[in-house]
Amino acid sequence: EAKTVAAAPDAPTAVGVGVQNIEIAQTGQPFTGKLFRGSGRETVEEVYDPHFVQGPIFGEAVYASPSRKFAGEFGSQIDEIEISLRNPLVISSDAEWRALAQESGLVSHVPIRPEEVTRLRQVIQAKGHDGVVVRVPESEDVGKRLQQAFGEDTVVSFDPAITAPDTPAIAAAADVPVSTAERPLEPSVTRPVTRPVT
Repeated sequence: EAKTVAAAPDAPTAVGVGVQNIEIAQTGQPFTGKLFRGSGRETVEEVYDPHFVQGPIFGEAVYASPSRKFAGEFGSQIDEIEISLRNPLVISSDAEWRALAQESGLVSHVPIRPEEVTRLRQVIQAKGHDGVVVRVPESEDVGKRLQQAFGEDTVVSFDPAITAPDTPAIAAAADVPVSTAERPLEPSVTRPVTRPVT
């Protein structure tokens, strides 16, 4: 059974806006949360670490966070959206992330080339997952790579029909190329920031 939590419209961190859901989310169990999506950055360089692929880690999708402040790092346009996943993959430790990265054939702990983004997404979707819930641990002992790759808790939906209230639908498909040279960024899609390995 999916659980929805009422939104706290002015909360800087969304207590009750997805936070509780992220904490109890389980792989393969339906997930619903009200989250924040930030957008509006002018250039790719403002969003992505130059050491990694200049695009979103899981490809074109809807990326959101329970933290309004974190969503604001992706631009000044912050929308509250509801994301519902029927069969999410939940990642909450470096060990889980490392296993997925190895299965996907990544050279590093995050995709470096567009082909790696495609393989990572294919591995996830081949298992029937319609999105990903990333719980970033506070401890570097458990989640240093997740901290570097995602920054904070992130929910990703591969459903292109998710929109914020009064915004147009996001036109994206699972097989859309993610190379920014092939396709310009869509300002309504939030992308995670990748950080260099330290």
